[in-house]
Amino acid sequence: MSRAEASEPWWQSRLTDLEVRLRDLATLRGEMRQLLREWDDRLAATPVGKQARLLDLLAGQRSAASKHPTAPQSSVAPMSPARRLRVRST
Repeated sequence: MSRAEASEPWWQSRLTDLEVRLRDLATLRGEMRQLLREWDDRLAATPVGKQARLLDLLAGQRSAASKHPTAPQSSVAPMSPARRLRVRST
């Protein structure tokens, strides 16, 4: 499609993509804040010398992650938030 045939300026689709990424990042930031609050609560309730098993809280996130718009649509376990950001930024 030539530039003359385009229905919108070239920058419009880039701007739309950027807005989607920003919304995804804001969602991810909220999820990370919630996870850190849960980790803080679990650490505070964990007796000295006992394992807090913080990563076990992520297992419960798998079912929620499958509903997330940036979650991979496969039978493979979801990527970590940091890995998801690295993949999306390339």
